[in-house]
Amino acid sequence: LEEYYRILDAAVEYITQDYAAKERRRNKYLAVEEGDRRLILHAILEHEHLFDCLSRFSLLGSFMRRHREQISLLDSSGNTALHLLLKNDKIKTLLRCKGRKEKSKETRENAFRKEITRMINLSPSVVNTTSVGKKLPLHYALERGFTWENAVGVIAEAGDARALFSRHPSNGLYPFMLAACGRRSDITSVFQLLKAYPQIISVNEKDQSSISKIFF
Repeated sequence: LEEYYRILDAAVEYITQDYAAKERRRNKYLAVEEGDRRLILHAILEHEHLFDCLSRFSLLGSFMRRHREQISLLDSSGNTALHLLLKNDKIKTLLRCKGRKEKSKETRENAFRKEITRMINLSPSVVNTTSVGKKLPLHYALERGFTWENAVGVIAEAGDARALFSRHPSNGLYPFMLAACGRRSDITSVFQLLKAYPQIISVNEKDQSSISKIFF
């Protein structure tokens, strides 16, 4: 088993060495040095071709289990691995393409939910970790148009209850409001978020004005 992990680490480090060089050029506080594995997982999640290569051969799950401390670590831009997974639209598209052959929509949605669930199970604190911009994973999932089925539900149910009434740092909207905004609004997320924390309806006058602008 140790030999397997040694080969795994060597393979992952080899295919991400270009990212290490890029991080050194950035000269940030978490710049990667030779032999420093802290940001390798982040590199994988910033580059969909690396993600595809490792997941294709079942290496990504093994690597995360081996180095689960990387999942909640902030990179030089202040993102955890979960933040990067939610932000990378190309990975989202990649997982959906892999699931196109499946007839069931639920099965197609499982691909992304599986990756998020695995991260949270290996590092539960990551679901409550904010980025440098003070965004929670729940904020990222909602503003990127994820649904209750493929990401929002897993994150909301695993996270601290306070996330359900944490305003978005840029626009001040509550999570259920974010779920109702834009072309990618998800009525299931709106309903489930309100069901999980109905007290949020008891808002002040200013908030009532914000709600009116969204729903009416």
